[in-house]
Amino acid sequence: MEEISLREIIETVLKGKWLLIGIIVICMIVVPLGTYIMSPNEGQVSTIISLSFKGLENGENPDGSKFDINTITSPSIIQKVIDELKLDESKNSVEEIRSGFSINPIVPNDIVEQMEALTKEGKSMTYYPNKYVITFTYKKAQGLNRATAKSILSKVIREYQEYFVTLYSDKSLLGNALGELNYDDYDYPEVVDVMNNQLNIIISYLNSKASEAGNFRSKNTGLTFNDLLDSIDILRNVDVNKMASIIYANNLTKDKEKIIAHYDYLVKQNEYDMLKAQGEMKVSTDLMTQYKRETNTLVMPGTENQQIQLDNNKSYYDELVKQAKAEGDLAQKYQKQMEYYQKQADKYRNDAIAPDQKQAAEKEVQELLPSIKEKMQTWIEKVNQTAEEYYEYSYGKSISSITGVTAGTAFNIKLMAAIGFVLGVLIGLFVIFFRDYWKKSGKKKERVKLKEEAIQNA
Repeated sequence: MEEISLREIIETVLKGKWLLIGIIVICMIVVPLGTYIMSPNEGQVSTIISLSFKGLENGENPDGSKFDINTITSPSIIQKVIDELKLDESKNSVEEIRSGFSINPIVPNDIVEQMEALTKEGKSMTYYPNKYVITFTYKKAQGLNRATAKSILSKVIREYQEYFVTLYSDKSLLGNALGELNYDDYDYPEVVDVMNNQLNIIISYLNSKASEAGNFRSKNTGLTFNDLLDSIDILRNVDVNKMASIIYANNLTKDKEKIIAHYDYLVKQNEYDMLKAQGEMKVSTDLMTQYKRETNTLVMPGTENQQIQLDNNKSYYDELVKQAKAEGDLAQKYQKQMEYYQKQADKYRNDAIAPDQKQAAEKEVQELLPSIKEKMQTWIEKVNQTAEEYYEYSYGKSISSITGVTAGTAFNIKLMAAIGFVLGVLIGLFVIFFRDYWKKSGKKKERVKLKEEAIQNA
């Protein structure tokens, strides 16, 4: 009976094979198509990014703060992308675009195996991935096409790269510190101070970059940070000092009374700061005289009178000494500055320089000033170009795409086709067996009827 039943089953399936194949094909088309029509999503694009920067191995940003990969889709970054691509914000708001992003880490197989082995031993392991798959799924209601979706993903990564470099490097420090200054707004002695302050900022910046970048040489400028440092030193020590000597030797000023009042103010300010520092130094000195230096006594075991005196090198007394010295040095600094400004004020009060000599000196300064300003701008530009290239060299690979942006459907078409195939097999078999059953049951019913009629006729 089993052998006959199995044969019947196979024969039934073979008889209806074309019906089965037709149903399977229809299901493999209808299921994916229906899923696409019913799904609110239009499609998706994805890429893999690689991270490489100091601190990542501990899950930290370069400044030591906790690293969070989700910053890549922060509202400020998404808004920049929307503005740059001029997207319709009624359909593509910041939150609408953000909700379409998913970020998944890539964990190597050997790390997974290590984690599983440690888990079995009751231990744990922390791993901070350096590669992530970033996917952007866009909806039909957003009105985006595949090309625009690719642009959104690419620009989000690019904006995040720029954000990262700007945040964790001092890329914009020099430009922000210098800015645009109009030297005509300053008196001659003030121009010297302003220029020296600017050059000091540049020199401080170049010193830090020279120690950090080592022998890095820009391909654009052909200079290292040490080369730039030498050039800025020459500009300050030759050009600016030459102009300063002319100004100070001839007591040049655009407004004599104003410059005297300015120096008088600086004298009073430094006098106040000096007296304040001297007062704080006196407080520390008085405390030192009242305070008995700390000592610790060690009693040796088994003895009664043998004691060893131990100095406490980090005692309160030592702190008072340091504080008193620091305040004393500060008071001397303010005193020297006060004396310098007092001399400058007296120079302008007792000015005996002939007007024609002043006029000639002023003409010379007016000729030097544009030249110095132009040189400063030129060297600042070279510093920025060199720094820009250095940042690209050192931070350019901090966040990078290691694959191109690939596009696909918002659902797994292979999975949907497989589901359609299975569904088609089930439906097809059901139809085939139901049809066979219907035919056989009909014939059986007819035979029974004929048999009953034959019995009655007999």
